[in-house]
Amino acid sequence: MVFQQCNLGSCDEQMMTFWTMRIIIDACHTFSNISCCDSFDESLIQTQEDMYYYTLATLCTAYPTEGGTVNDKT
Repeated sequence: MVFQQCNLGSCDEQMMTFWTMRIIIDACHTFSNISCCDSFDESLIQTQEDMYYYTLATLCTAYPTEGGTVNDKT
């Protein structure tokens, strides 16, 4: 639905991935109580790779595994 509303299906890959990561980050901040990432200065993000790793860190902070332990059963 978001992809259709924002016309992300027809834009270039970098634009699509940027907005996908931005949506994930904002959703994590909205739906969970994460305060440690609030102190991070997002202006430090300079590359697509920086944004990717920040998105992963935000996801891991927002949705830890049960009991707060890392699931090594992959």
